[in-house]
Amino acid sequence: MEESIDIYSKNTRIIVFGVSRDPSKFGHKIFYTLMVDGYNVDGFGREKINPRVYTDLRELRNQYDLAIIVIPPSSQREIIEWLVKSDVKVVWFQPGSESDDNIETLQRAGKRVVRGLCYIRDGLKISFRI
Repeated sequence: MEESIDIYSKNTRIIVFGVSRDPSKFGHKIFYTLMVDGYNVDGFGREKINPRVYTDLRELRNQYDLAIIVIPPSSQREIIEWLVKSDVKVVWFQPGSESDDNIETLQRAGKRVVRGLCYIRDGLKISFRI
């Protein structure tokens, strides 16, 4: 039986891939919404815009329950490789970030995948366990 994860629990360890300095970008919105609301969240992006945003995959803790991907599929190769080796249990693909190949790779590695839903628009309004 698979372990159930409450992805909206404040205890859930979250990593957001695609954090941006630009407040109009979803990576920025998701990261800062979760951080301000008191979630246990780190970010990954091109710039070190916050002490909790990393720019090198080697800096990341391997202790996340949920990964949220907010970057185009063409820029995900190294992130997908990191996720396959990580302890991340659930990977949430924001609309526009989905790639069938990347999703299949993650599922073969035993990761649960959420796709077709926006974490801000849909996810934060729904309380569910996966």
